[in-house]
Amino acid sequence: MRSALGYLDLPTWTSVFAFGRFRSNSRFFNGWGYSALIQGTQHRIYEDLLCVSSLRYMGGIFRRPKNDPEYNSHGVVGALPFPLIDEVLEGQISDCPAAPKIIIGSSDFSRQKCFCLEFDDVTVWLPKLELAGQMFFFDRTLIESAFSPGALDFYFCVSERKDAIEIRAIPDIGISSWVFDQDSYRKRLGWLLTNKDVRDSFISIWMSMNKEKTFIPGEGYSWDFNFTLPVSLSGANMTVMGSLSKDKKHLLVWELVKMEISVKYDKELIFFHPDLKSPSPLGDESSDSHGLLNTSTDSIIFLGDMNTSVSYYGGS
Repeated sequence: MRSALGYLDLPTWTSVFAFGRFRSNSRFFNGWGYSALIQGTQHRIYEDLLCVSSLRYMGGIFRRPKNDPEYNSHGVVGALPFPLIDEVLEGQISDCPAAPKIIIGSSDFSRQKCFCLEFDDVTVWLPKLELAGQMFFFDRTLIESAFSPGALDFYFCVSERKDAIEIRAIPDIGISSWVFDQDSYRKRLGWLLTNKDVRDSFISIWMSMNKEKTFIPGEGYSWDFNFTLPVSLSGANMTVMGSLSKDKKHLLVWELVKMEISVKYDKELIFFHPDLKSPSPLGDESSDSHGLLNTSTDSIIFLGDMNTSVSYYGGS
């Protein structure tokens, strides 16, 4: 088995066509990699193993010009509210009539788990990995934390006082300070760390992996990505992009473009990071911003009262 590649190791103008099984091996970064079908410039599709830290660079059909890391996605666009959690069904991608034959015919790629949402006589097949990626995987530390028990408590300290909730990064390890310096990412992180159902959803990734992984002699463990939904997603507005089946009754989501989530915080969320001495200039990235992935800052929008700020060490 080959060592897993990182996103930047892929040739220019390639795209990830599909996700496969996760595999554990000591030669992989952080112990885990995953299979991916990759489409090259000559429309040739080949399989390779990618580092788990590359997860949020992936999803749907994205192009990567050499000097432009931004996504260029395409497909059918739809908007729908997220239903009550009890109404959400589950399936695997091989059962979706809109899935490409190359996925259906592969035992490695056909098992990807999906949430099935009914909306206006259309069944929307939302891959679990795409939803988890949008909610949680905007920093490599969080990706690695999802595959380790108790990692959120190891990297972050959350405490509540009378007028605020304080979120502190543990010194010298963990998340990029640049995440703390950007309001859009502070809101994502605060939503994850301060809501029990969202935090439990994140933790369920490792719990599912630990419970469901199977051992393959000579190869290590394998696992089909899985996690449980947070109850607070019910009623959230989603915009998705994907492909329709021939009868137009099934939509396979390639990309969760945007999700609007209602929140209400009575207290301000104050973030502390030992590496933040002063505000970063607009558009500037700190020296450790390599940990932050190129995710859209408006893919998750929080509607309602949610104020965040950062306390700078040695400053105001």
